[in-house]
Amino acid sequence: MVTVNKPTYIFFAGIYDYWKIANKDLYHNPDVFVCEGIKNSLLNKLNRIHNARRFNREKELPFKTIWFHLYNCASFLDKGKKQYIVFPENNQLSFSGQYLSYLRSTYPKLVMLFEFTNVCGKYNNLARLSRVRHLYDHIITFNEADSRRYGFRFQNLCYSYCEPEASDFPYADLLFIGKNKGRLPLLISIYDRLAGLGLKCRFFVTDISPEQQVSRPGITYEQYMPYRDVLKHVGNAGCILDILEDNNAYFSLRTYEALMYRKKLITANPEVLMLPIYSPDQMLYIKSPEDITKEFFGTPVTNKYDVTAFSPNSKLREYAKLERTKP
Repeated sequence: MVTVNKPTYIFFAGIYDYWKIANKDLYHNPDVFVCEGIKNSLLNKLNRIHNARRFNREKELPFKTIWFHLYNCASFLDKGKKQYIVFPENNQLSFSGQYLSYLRSTYPKLVMLFEFTNVCGKYNNLARLSRVRHLYDHIITFNEADSRRYGFRFQNLCYSYCEPEASDFPYADLLFIGKNKGRLPLLISIYDRLAGLGLKCRFFVTDISPEQQVSRPGITYEQYMPYRDVLKHVGNAGCILDILEDNNAYFSLRTYEALMYRKKLITANPEVLMLPIYSPDQMLYIKSPEDITKEFFGTPVTNKYDVTAFSPNSKLREYAKLERTKP
């Protein structure tokens, strides 16, 4: 009889391509199992359709129990062991009341966690979560303001180092890749500031209508970029621009890209000044485009720190302290 190792942590994979890259370390941790759905590709596709948001918007579709024993984490769940199961915001099962109820009633020692992957309130997921919040023991957010506002648990984002792939993408002194989210006027101002300093920008801005687009040689307006291509651009950039929407203050994915790949960072987030690893050689906090100087780009990054401290494995120590809070 084959004995199956029962891991302590079970993560449901995020749907977007960056999740698997940013959480690569979890796949190599023997005490972690990453559930990617159902092994059979056809059944997995049908399961995704059955759980798709557009079909479950008002009321959850029936007969979801047919899938519960087919998820490839089923054999790793143990009724007699304290385990942690983590659902990210960008996985539809995170909002399945039927599946969450099944887990809670079947596994009495299971601690159930929900992780926000966006600022709370985006994409109506805060409202969706309200319908299943009673089934989770802990709600995790990377935005400290959101944790205070909604009573959630705060946990910084984590990120796995991934060796950048070689590419022939052109070099950029400053790189921005992201959605518009009302940031285009500031991005244009920053672009013009750097162009005036003789520096090269490459900005990729998505989710913006043609009539709102402002033409600049180094700005591309496109709808989607695979995350592996994002990292290729990061590898060929000297500095990453991080402008948070709505004057929020949190450490975003762009911050971690700069830290992990030892790139310079220009950010409008004042919290960067409080980082234990803050270095003026690597990080520049700006209140306006005029705060950007050419001298900042001319110095090497000398800041030294252990990038494994940002690994997703590091948050497992914090999760291990959490208890099941609901029957």
